Amino acid sequence: EVLLAALQDRLGPFLWDKMVRATVMADLRFPEGVHRGEDAAVVVGMAKRARRARVVARPTLNYYVNPASLTWGHVRPLAESRAAVDFVREGLGELAHDPAVARALTASAMMTYLTAAHQAIRGTGDAASRRAGVRAAASAFSWGDVAVTLRERPPVGAAGLLLKAAPGLYGRLYRAYVARAYNVGR
Repeated sequence: EVLLAALQDRLGPFLWDKMVRATVMADLRFPEGVHRGEDAAVVVGMAKRARRARVVARPTLNYYVNPASLTWGHVRPLAESRAAVDFVREGLGELAHDPAVARALTASAMMTYLTAAHQAIRGTGDAASRRAGVRAAASAFSWGDVAVTLRERPPVGAAGLLLKAAPGLYGRLYRAYVARAYNVGR
């Protein structure tokens, strides 16, 4: 249950917003060479070990967006996203073959590739390199992955569908969303 919640992004992909027993985190390591999505990979490893998780309904900290930060200000190579997905898959071991886990992993991978597209959309390079980054992220998952994710996590599947079918429109909508939700890029 905790593992599926982590893969389906019902726990959130970040470590900074979690309190975890030291025994659950013992010997877990971040994937080497991955600087984007590494938290999510460790959260999945943590969730694989945890017997239960609770979500605090009321936020206990505030998150601020810094446009120059590692999260918001840098475009990482798509290879890092692939490495993060592979790290999670390998960490799941035989569980990755369980049908429910495999579906959740497909949705989790799509979220990772959507994040890569978001970085490219907001990137600092020229327009052609940003478009190439968006196309590369869209090509990282298949139409079959979109179908699985539409059933598993409909909003994520819909985002993947739009990114694959109309990357330019997806980019415009994402930029408008970020401007409104985070007051970034106005």
